[in-house]
Amino acid sequence: MRKTITLAIVVVALVLGLYVAFIPREEAAVNAVAPKDWKEYSNDSLGVRFFSPTRLTVAQNGSYSVTISDASAQTAEFYYVSVVPSTLLDTNEAEVYNYQKAFHQKLLGLAVGEKANLADVANLAEWYTYVRQPDTVVNGRTARVFLNQNPWEFPAGTREYRYVFELRNKTVLVGGYFTDTQVPTRLNLAEFEQIVSSMVITD
Repeated sequence: MRKTITLAIVVVALVLGLYVAFIPREEAAVNAVAPKDWKEYSNDSLGVRFFSPTRLTVAQNGSYSVTISDASAQTAEFYYVSVVPSTLLDTNEAEVYNYQKAFHQKLLGLAVGEKANLADVANLAEWYTYVRQPDTVVNGRTARVFLNQNPWEFPAGTREYRYVFELRNKTVLVGGYFTDTQVPTRLNLAEFEQIVSSMVITD
């Protein structure tokens, strides 16, 4: 009888432990970084959800991407999320915003601190050079981080940050184009990082 009770206690403790370890922690991580006046965006088909400021609009961009921007700002700044399914055909890669398989593989080959000119043309290096930054962990998922100090066709002073999450069934790109402005209503690095930190990705 005592052995049966002990076994039952162990089973209950194990179930509760798994629940605490996997379910509430993810929710707590999201809630901890999302200001009360931010709104939640969820996209089951892409397998992502995150919070963003209420002044920003999240818009679908094709089947595999969404953009996050301030439609009233009249600037070229925006954030984006792109999902690349592992089953995506090479012929369809143009449907995913900011994804080209050859460029992507080149980025993944960089070590922290290394850089690459994705254009492979010397006179375009100024606009297509990415430097790998230290990795970061977002809600249990590791992201490789890349920085382009002068992206092609964007106003002077614009930078692109790109976070790359490699999952079993898909790759998720989370990026942003913005300047070093301190104006709180403009897109900026601190805001972008807070959006990223609120992101939950399912595989």
